[in-house]
Amino acid sequence: MRAEEGVRAAYAEIDRWLRATPREQLDSKRHEAELLFRRIGITFAVYGEGVTRSG
Repeated sequence: MRAEEGVRAAYAEIDRWLRATPREQLDSKRHEAELLFRRIGITFAVYGEGVTRSG
């Protein structure tokens, strides 16, 4: 779906919440999540083109 087509109905409430929530609060929650992920060892890897994995 393209941005100009709008938000799907299933995500409308999330969209409203995100638009109504102050940027500072979203930034704070993102920072809290990053700290928690690091504390408990959750990590993410992004594999791009040309990267091989053995296995």
